[in-house]
Amino acid sequence: DVGWIAFSSATGSTSSTSFSIGTANDGTDDGVDDSPHVIDLTSANFNDNPDIVVSLNGVWGVDGSWARGAGVWSKDMQHAYAEEDQIKSSERQHVDEHFAWAAFTANTDLIATASALEG
Repeated sequence: DVGWIAFSSATGSTSSTSFSIGTANDGTDDGVDDSPHVIDLTSANFNDNPDIVVSLNGVWGVDGSWARGAGVWSKDMQHAYAEEDQIKSSERQHVDEHFAWAAFTANTDLIATASALEG
């Protein structure tokens, strides 16, 4: 079984929960041997570090990779690398990747509602 959840890109708040959901690339290489991709969370106005999930939104280049935290995680930003496998080479450089993220006020409960598509 595979579970998934889909979001539209947006930043805002509902009652006491702030959120930032988006995708972006920065035009620079994002591997562990390169500079990290910076996800700007300032527009969500988080009071504390949010809970955040980051993924790569597609695959670029010939080497596989996955999103990995890069040290900085605060209420205003998250740094992420495209951590590359080392199957074909030992270097850790990786091309510019498109990152996707969903950040919510810490300890937010996402409550599902019944869909009109359920039958």
